[in-house]
Amino acid sequence: MFVSLKYLAAASALLLGAASAKAIDLPVKSIDGKDYYYYSVKTGDTLYSISELTGISTDDIKRTNPNVANGLSKGSLLLFAVDDFDNGIVRHTVKKNETVFGIANLYKVTPEALIEANPQAERGVRSGMVLTIPRGSYSATKLAVRPADSKPVADYTPADAPASAPAPLPLTHKVEAGETFSFIALKYGLSTDDLVDYNPFVDPHHMPVGTVLRLADDAPLVLQTPESRLREIRKSDITETAERLPSASSTSGSNSETAADAENRAAETAILVLQPFMTDDDAMTRPTQLVTDFYRGLILAADTLAGESGQHVTIVAADTKGDAANTLSIINDTMRSLADNESSLSAIIAPEDATQLDEICKIAAELGIYVFNPNNIKDETYLTNPYVIQANITQQDMYDKAIDAFMERYDGFIPVILDHEGDRNEKAHFVTALTDSFGQKGITPITINFSGSLSDDDLAGLNDTDRYVFIPMTGSLSTFKRFATALIKLRAAETGESRFALFGYPDWVTFRGDALENLHMLDATIYSRFFLDESSYEAKEVADAFTRWYGTEMLEMVPSQAILGYDTGLFLIRALRHNNGSLDNLENFRSFRGTQSTFRFDRVDDGGYVNKALYIINFKPAGQCSVDVL
Repeated sequence: MFVSLKYLAAASALLLGAASAKAIDLPVKSIDGKDYYYYSVKTGDTLYSISELTGISTDDIKRTNPNVANGLSKGSLLLFAVDDFDNGIVRHTVKKNETVFGIANLYKVTPEALIEANPQAERGVRSGMVLTIPRGSYSATKLAVRPADSKPVADYTPADAPASAPAPLPLTHKVEAGETFSFIALKYGLSTDDLVDYNPFVDPHHMPVGTVLRLADDAPLVLQTPESRLREIRKSDITETAERLPSASSTSGSNSETAADAENRAAETAILVLQPFMTDDDAMTRPTQLVTDFYRGLILAADTLAGESGQHVTIVAADTKGDAANTLSIINDTMRSLADNESSLSAIIAPEDATQLDEICKIAAELGIYVFNPNNIKDETYLTNPYVIQANITQQDMYDKAIDAFMERYDGFIPVILDHEGDRNEKAHFVTALTDSFGQKGITPITINFSGSLSDDDLAGLNDTDRYVFIPMTGSLSTFKRFATALIKLRAAETGESRFALFGYPDWVTFRGDALENLHMLDATIYSRFFLDESSYEAKEVADAFTRWYGTEMLEMVPSQAILGYDTGLFLIRALRHNNGSLDNLENFRSFRGTQSTFRFDRVDDGGYVNKALYIINFKPAGQCSVDVL
């Protein structure tokens, strides 16, 4: 990948007047008949600082100048072939593990713009693919190219200049328009490595105006401006008094605010995340790690929507410390704080704990604030409380929709119930309801009782002409393994389209390895409240962004709490913007399908909202999944 020096040079003529950072001249020289841009290494230069100054990535500096692997020497030349810049068109050669989202973020363009310029990238990118970067997409200009025969202007310091005592180093610096990471480091006599160490949660390539940088170890921790990214959850960020954190903003890094922006800011609303973050504990337990992952995903969603126009939505976080009695004071304090900033509280994301959830729902109903319940599946407060949003489809609705989907998909099949001796048969309620539906059509399912592993003898009663769909009485992995091999053998003996299918349960979305492969071999279909296709473009982009932000991968959990937080954030922010900061009439906002969850809410008579969406997933033999949302 090469950054186009010619293009940046042309752009610099337009932008240089607005930038306070000094531009660097790159001359051109001819070597063996080929033109090269070149940079002369100076004392104190590092690969990172040169990358910042030239706009060329450190990887490209290393690739085009292999000698830098032995270190940088003052006066040595770094060369960049002019021909490689393709007449001002910036091109990027995809490297291993790169994604559309990551490449777009590198060049500060939207994934949509990158795909529009490169339609072949719509279904993802692969190593070696060459992408065209859309013109006019750069957020800063780093270079000015001058003719080969011009000479660099040396820095000049009068020999008799009086010595002066160095001014005391301030503890922080607020980023101004045009400033870069390396420029700020040089300004204060720091190395870029030092500045990175002092600000580990700041992206050097994404520093909107107003970002506060620490310049020393003893500098105070600073909550970044709403436009900046949250890189890590710290105890100073989440307190029982609810500190304000980064918002989903319609502007990012802009030096001027339009009338529409001002109106949006004045109408700012907020989402309060009330979770047991347990910030007083020295070690994070598994439950604490999961709620932290959820919150991180939520913040990632806020940043994803930061470039969209519309009402400002602020994310506020507070630690319930697992104490239900503490929630009232938290909510009141938050509302007072928001009111002081001419903002209002529109939604609370509640914890899973039933006692805390119940207390929050009572308070919210009195205050007229909606409570979003993402995790407590069994809670039925929404039936009587008009301000509760149950994010999960109820068990009865789930069974009804799954049975309807089954009857339509397997019309003409004979149902075969697999009953393994000694199992809990926890799906008996579903199987009974399914059997009743068949009974209404005059069909009596076949029941196969077996012990140990399902055998050929157990299947001997099936004929050679009818089509059969197998339904186990349990969703357990151990029982699945007991019957999967026999059913795979049964299908393998078929020629053409198989007469045998398998219908299963939400538990199976957790299957990995051989069990997952067997689901595909069996052409299995399941129903579930959620579904994450980890190989999909969307899932990879979210996972990559999460790792890039927080320096760690999402916790392995089904469903993924990080992606649940991400989907929740996207939905709530867009719903609030869609309805002028209110979650009233949520049934009119039914078009949301996230990376892992789909939200389609209906209002219950005299109650709140409940999600009606259900996934029907078919594991195709080719290794893909067909997904419908009912």
